[in-house]
Amino acid sequence: MSCIYDLVKNQDTYGADIQQSVLEVARSMVDRNIGAVPVLREGMLVGVFSERDLMRRVVVEGHDPARTRVGDVMTVDPLTVSPHEDMETCRFLMRRHGFRHLLICEAGQLKGMVSMRDILLHDLSEKDDEVRMMRAYIHSVP
Repeated sequence: MSCIYDLVKNQDTYGADIQQSVLEVARSMVDRNIGAVPVLREGMLVGVFSERDLMRRVVVEGHDPARTRVGDVMTVDPLTVSPHEDMETCRFLMRRHGFRHLLICEAGQLKGMVSMRDILLHDLSEKDDEVRMMRAYIHSVP
């Protein structure tokens, strides 16, 4: 079984600085078509900012996104997993907590972020491989 970091090790992970405005971060999220970003202070993970945070803590509260710092409305102390964590555990954690994104960290250092979409695409790819192997077996049996 492969570890969770294998899914994202070749991807660049966009991280927001804690002092950036919500508007700036939201624009970056739209440009990159992502639903959550890790928030960093001097390169170390301090939180995560998601579409849910934007709706609950900015829009509904009536804050000006251009004047609100992402550090003031992010989710602090987010759940993280080790780069060596197995995918089944990550899938369970995401389902249990209602997350669509999970941060991968080692000693406070961000290594990547995996989305439920990443995991589902991996699972589909594995199932496609299994189906191909079964079909080959069926056609090879006399």
